[in-house]
Amino acid sequence: MLHINEKFPGIRRLKIKIIGTILLANVIIVSSATCLMAASKGIVNSDGVSARVSASADAQVAAELRKGDSVSVAAVGGDWFRVSAGGGAAFVSKAQVTLTSVEGTVNEDGVNLRREPSIDGEIVAQVNAGASVQITAQSDDFYRVEHAGETLYIHSDYVYCPLIEYLDKDAVYTGAEEEGRVDGETHVVAEPSTGASYGTAGGYAVVTAESGLNLRKNPSTDSDVLLQLPQDAVFDLIQAYTTWHLVSYKGITGFVAAEFVRLGTGAKPASAVEVDVSVYVQVTESAGVNLRSEPSTSSAVITAIPAGDTMDMSEAGLGWHKVNYEGRTGYVSTQYVTVKQGKRPDNSAGTKVVNYAKQFLGVRYVWGGTNLSRGVDCSGFTYSVYRHFGITLYRTSREQIKNGSRVSQANLKQGDLVFFGSGGYISHVGMYIGGGQFIHAASGSKYCVTISSLYEAYYSRRYIGATRILS
Repeated sequence: MLHINEKFPGIRRLKIKIIGTILLANVIIVSSATCLMAASKGIVNSDGVSARVSASADAQVAAELRKGDSVSVAAVGGDWFRVSAGGGAAFVSKAQVTLTSVEGTVNEDGVNLRREPSIDGEIVAQVNAGASVQITAQSDDFYRVEHAGETLYIHSDYVYCPLIEYLDKDAVYTGAEEEGRVDGETHVVAEPSTGASYGTAGGYAVVTAESGLNLRKNPSTDSDVLLQLPQDAVFDLIQAYTTWHLVSYKGITGFVAAEFVRLGTGAKPASAVEVDVSVYVQVTESAGVNLRSEPSTSSAVITAIPAGDTMDMSEAGLGWHKVNYEGRTGYVSTQYVTVKQGKRPDNSAGTKVVNYAKQFLGVRYVWGGTNLSRGVDCSGFTYSVYRHFGITLYRTSREQIKNGSRVSQANLKQGDLVFFGSGGYISHVGMYIGGGQFIHAASGSKYCVTISSLYEAYYSRRYIGATRILS
């Protein structure tokens, strides 16, 4: 199948074409735990819809929405949209919101915007890589977009839009029943001579480049390299695109150049080679995540894992990871965790306290404050963090040094309190986080909760001592 190069009319090239939309497996993680789509709009499609404070059917109801209510969809994860309506943010089941427009990003320079959905249509304007377009309808080859107050058309090969599948399926202006859409399913179709079709659900990809292939953070050769994959390495395919594919290897998600991989469907074959990489899973959701007996929200909860805790990866998945947490094996939703490379840090009490404290980086300094959302002073910060864990400290820095037991600077551990002052008079306190650093509410030029080094000249001169609160 020959396709016109929509960047430079008149030049023809062979390429694999994406027909229609492609199933998004759970959540696309490019640089965060969810896929942002700040300009996407939707309509509530049924009455009595509950918007909840977190992505769970058991979560508290934040508001009730009615059929026809408009919402801005900010992110998608699992079975939920994160929406904003009436000035607040909440979570709504994807099945209860119909997207009327989605945001796409142009992926090449000099792409034509045309008056009609045809390569022969009048060229009205051109857009370059990185430009945003608002997609209001789709067909096999073109998206209908709003640009500078006009309704125009852009070739779908040149727009990166992971969330196109969520656009209202009635918003199709042509080609909805053409080749490539079979019984409601969508396929990536190769040249007709091959007869090959590939889908993203349950798909995989194999590296074909003899020199190997870089797994990158974003779909660009300028993006950070996450892993180097050798020839014949096999990994999970999350979503196929024209120039880049979104994939996952041992839970590490990123992009690979499409021209250097071969796609397949069905059971993923055993990889002929393995990349020696150590990974672990860490909870990123501030409310924690449930460890479940099966990869389903309807399965039994084994235990709740708090924010910041880590676990060993047993088997990486697209929607769920199989993990081992403190001797218990189960499943966690990929929506609420991240996969990191390296040696897994332990889940000591000090680590948990430090991870909790780091959530409040940037909270402003307020003299006398103890509110971790509105503002804290130095001792109010340490007081409030430890109070979260059921430990009551004295309120001021001069008194807090009496809490716990004294410890030398050489033997500091995460969660220890570190004190500063001059002439034996304590005027400041922070919490040691490891690596010679401490987190504290600073009243100087930073005027917020921040991280500093014990070895900075200012603090090293004023260091008085430390106490250990946790046994």
